[in-house]
Amino acid sequence: MEEAQAQVKVHRISSVVPAIPTERHPMFLSNLDLFWLPINNVQRILFYTISPENQYFSIVESLKKSLSSVLVYFYPLAGRLDKGESVRLEIDCNDSGVEFVEASIDMPFSFLERDGFQYKPLFQNLVPKAHPLQDHSCPRPILSVQVTCFQGEGVSIGTTLHHVIADGNSFWNFMKSWAEAEQDNTRSIEESQKYVQKWLARKTEVTEVVYSTFCFTEENIRALKKQSGAVSSFIAMAAHFWRSVMIAREV
Repeated sequence: MEEAQAQVKVHRISSVVPAIPTERHPMFLSNLDLFWLPINNVQRILFYTISPENQYFSIVESLKKSLSSVLVYFYPLAGRLDKGESVRLEIDCNDSGVEFVEASIDMPFSFLERDGFQYKPLFQNLVPKAHPLQDHSCPRPILSVQVTCFQGEGVSIGTTLHHVIADGNSFWNFMKSWAEAEQDNTRSIEESQKYVQKWLARKTEVTEVVYSTFCFTEENIRALKKQSGAVSSFIAMAAHFWRSVMIAREV
C-alpha cells in the first residue's frame, strides 16, 4: 500500500505509574538543565517482530507491567514538568505516571521490513506527540510511550522523552532496564524489581566521595592561561581540571 494512505489510529491513552509509590518531592533544575527546554525532545522508535501466539493486547499488558516495575527506580520519569512555588520550572516527582498510548496502523509490517526500516515520514506518527514547550498552564509528562500494532506480525515502540531530564545515554540506560525486566513476562513485579536493581548495581560503581579544596594564586592562573592559550581564567581552570581528572583516571 502507499505510505501516504497509512493511517495511525489511537485506541487508548493511559498512565503507567510506579509499582510501588515513591516519595513525592520536587527536583531542582539548574540553569544548565533549563538550557534544554527549547531543544527538541528525545524521540526513538524500536521495531519488533512478534509471533502469532503473542497477541498485541497481551504484549501491551506485559509492557505496562514491566514498565511499572522499572519506574520504581526511574521515578522522575513518572513525574511532571511544572512550575514550583518560586514559579521556576522543576520536576515534580509525584508518580503521575508515564503517558502510554495504544495504537494501530493499517500497514503491513513487511512494508518496513523490505528496506530495513529506513526512515519514512510516517515515523513521526509512531511516536507520541510532544507537548507544546510554550504551554506552562498545566503539568506536562516527562516520558510518553506509544505501542503501535502493524498488520501482520510486528509492533513498534515509540518514545518521546523531555530533553530537560535526560540525554541519549541516560535514555538508553532506562530502556535497557525496561527490556531486561520484560524478558521474562511471567516474572512477578517483585522479581522484576530485584532484577532491575541487580542490573543497576552492576552498572553503577559505588565509591566513597572525597571532597578536596584547591587554591590557585593569581600567578598560578596567569601561568595556566599562558600555557593553554585560554582567553579566560574560567576556561583555563576548567581545562586544567578536566585534563587532571583524565590523567588521574588513566584515560
